[in-house]
Amino acid sequence: MRQEVLLRPAPRSVLRVPAARISTDVDHIANIGTGTSAFSLASLLVCGSCDQPLQPSWNSRDERVYLFLCGCQRTVIDAAAAERLVRDRVEAASVVLVEDVPADRLGPVFGQLFAEVRVAASIDDLAFVWRI
Repeated sequence: MRQEVLLRPAPRSVLRVPAARISTDVDHIANIGTGTSAFSLASLLVCGSCDQPLQPSWNSRDERVYLFLCGCQRTVIDAAAAERLVRDRVEAASVVLVEDVPADRLGPVFGQLFAEVRVAASIDDLAFVWRI
């Protein structure tokens, strides 16, 4: 069972959402920045410690991931898991917003809804900063 905890009061609503996979596979650095159009959170995920954006990339198993290039974390975030958690959060607010949107077209929807999605020590610690 997932629970959301309010982190900060208005004017910017920030929420935490638990769950998902995290990996320590960092042997894919040569692939940084390739094919970023496949990443719906490419411009939204930021490090919760230093506010630097996470970098979309591919790991050695050809899986999509997001990297902490800032060095605050020595991990990579599974892109599919992160994107699913964000979609789940949007659906919890209003199913209509993403009801007929295929996974590969969620980037613009997420960009209109969120100013940023902050990642702390792991993907279990997402905080959403809503535009609306």
